[in-house]
Amino acid sequence: MTEVVRHITIELREGTAAEWAASGRILRAGEAGVEIDTMKLKIGNGVAGWAALPYFLNETQVAVLIEAAIEDAELVGVPGDSAYDVAVENGFVGTEEEWLESLVGPAGEDGEDGTNGTNGTNGTNGAAGISAYQVAVNNGFVGNEAAWLASLEGTPGAPGADGDDGAPGDDGESVTVTLRRLAAGF
Repeated sequence: MTEVVRHITIELREGTAAEWAASGRILRAGEAGVEIDTMKLKIGNGVAGWAALPYFLNETQVAVLIEAAIEDAELVGVPGDSAYDVAVENGFVGTEEEWLESLVGPAGEDGEDGTNGTNGTNGTNGAAGISAYQVAVNNGFVGNEAAWLASLEGTPGAPGADGDDGAPGDDGESVTVTLRRLAAGF
C-alpha cells in the first residue's frame, strides 16, 4: 500500500474581541477565528455570525468546567461498612476500642539527633536601671542616700544561748616558773 503524504497549511483569521464583535463576519464551515487579545477561539459553521458562535474550549477551560460541576454536584452514595465492621467480618474478635488499640504498633527506635542550629544574634543591651536607693525613694522613702544606707542596718539581736562545754584537753607538760625580785640598784 502506498503511503500518501499531504502538506496542509492552516490559517487562522484573527482580530481583537472588539473587532470581531463589530464585524459580524460569518466564518466558513471549519474555518477558525481567534481573538488575539483574549486568545479565545471560535470555529465557523458557514451560517452563524461571530457573536452567535460558541467559543472553542481548550483543555484548561474544560478542566475548570469539570471542577466547577463537581463542586456543585450533590454526590449520593451507599454508605459502606466501617473499618471496624470490615475487621470483624474478617475475623477480628473484640470491641471497637480493642480494635482501635490493636492498630497501634510498638514504638519505633529513637532517631538520630539532628544537627545543632546556628546561634542567634546577640540582642541589644537594655537601658540602665535605677539604683536601689531610687527604688526606695519611688516607693516612699524620705531622706538622702546616707540616711537610706543607715536604714538598712537592723537593730542588734538578742545574745545567743551559751554553748556546751568543750571536751577535756590532753594532759600538758609541767613547767616550773621561779620569780626573783631584784634590787633597785642592780
